[in-house]
Amino acid sequence: MGKKALLRPEKTDEALINAFGKLITEYNLDDITVADIIAEANIHRSTFYAHFEDKYELAKAYILKGMSGINEVMENVLVESHEVRLFEATRFFNLMLINRDLIDIAIKNIGLHVTFDCMEEGTRELFAKMINNDKGADCYNREILTQFTTGALVGITKWWIQTSMAESPEVVARTFCEICQKIVS
Repeated sequence: MGKKALLRPEKTDEALINAFGKLITEYNLDDITVADIIAEANIHRSTFYAHFEDKYELAKAYILKGMSGINEVMENVLVESHEVRLFEATRFFNLMLINRDLIDIAIKNIGLHVTFDCMEEGTRELFAKMINNDKGADCYNREILTQFTTGALVGITKWWIQTSMAESPEVVARTFCEICQKIVS
């Protein structure tokens, strides 16, 4: 075996996530070993464990990285005008549609529950940040509001994916925004 690469921590994370991404498109998570990942990333085993506890933590990082662009869109969903919320929610569902292959691979090879647990975790953090900055949310328990919006978005997204995205992103986004608007008004 050749020399292993010496990378900065960010580059090492990126190399591991990219190696995992390549492997997960071909194999189920249960069939991938840490040895496979480090061989693909060309790093030492000890380096892997300095960055990730196990392959499951790496799988979570892979999903969250895939969602990072989607989460950027969600920044305005709760805090702006209804028109902006609808526009951003539509962008969110369009990005989900564009990233359908990644989502399908994650669901098939990593697992439905792990995929949506990661989505829920990332979304909850984002919504908590937005709700804590929203003066209009003062009349509500912020933790309940955070849990509600997170559960609603993840639940609708899960339903939409499981129904083969039969509804258009615009219809799903409009429905989500209208329901949220009715609940808080």
